[in-house]
Amino acid sequence: MLNNYYFLGSSLPSLDLKKKPEISFEEFLLLCEMNLSKEDLNKINLLRKYIDLLNLRLYWQNNKIDKRGLFNVKQIENIFLTKDDFFDFVFDFIEKYQKTEDRVLYFSFLQTSFYHYVFENESGFLTFYFSLIRRTNIVLTALRAKRQNRDILKEFQFEDKTDDLIIFFISQKDSAKIEILKEDEKILNIYENNISNPRKLNYELLKYLFNEIEHFAETKIFKIDQILSFAVMHMISEDFNRLDFEEGKKIIESL
Repeated sequence: MLNNYYFLGSSLPSLDLKKKPEISFEEFLLLCEMNLSKEDLNKINLLRKYIDLLNLRLYWQNNKIDKRGLFNVKQIENIFLTKDDFFDFVFDFIEKYQKTEDRVLYFSFLQTSFYHYVFENESGFLTFYFSLIRRTNIVLTALRAKRQNRDILKEFQFEDKTDDLIIFFISQKDSAKIEILKEDEKILNIYENNISNPRKLNYELLKYLFNEIEHFAETKIFKIDQILSFAVMHMISEDFNRLDFEEGKKIIESL
């Protein structure tokens, strides 16, 4: 398997956030199918299942879905009927919330459930990446809630109330200003410096995530974590290169 990682890792082009990737995501997936084991492909597919999860909200909002997931619109509709090939917590959710507007309103439950699933079942890059995404989401949610005078307790209603970061923010629910931990200062600076410019804010967030993943991958050469890092960095690069003002606002609101 090391030889396969070496071949695949060596064949992947370098990625630059400001440039369109040299290979398409479909071409990358084909290389993975040719060189990775079923176990490793399952890790790639878990990244794609997260896209499918986010696509549920887009579907309920009558927006175009991200084609990099595993399922197209017809397959998503079929999943609702068969209640198969996806996470049980999704089926529990759609059973509990019958109205589309409620599914959109309480969508954060699905994201939180997904993160818990990953942390309980995966390791390596997958836990690193989704911890990064979760933490970024939580910090931004707290900042946005305070700025818009929204109830922080309600914003974090589906989170683990014993989690240190959640406790940290909930304890500030009555404070005039949200304090941020030192390790999250980059996120704070990005938010405060770009809040009036959705496109710039999204660019800086994508850049932050890209750089964090790139740094993680530096010590994972010719390992599956290098391949997984490339997959996410490729998607981030694609997202940035098709970014426009309105799309930027949508992505920020989805965090």
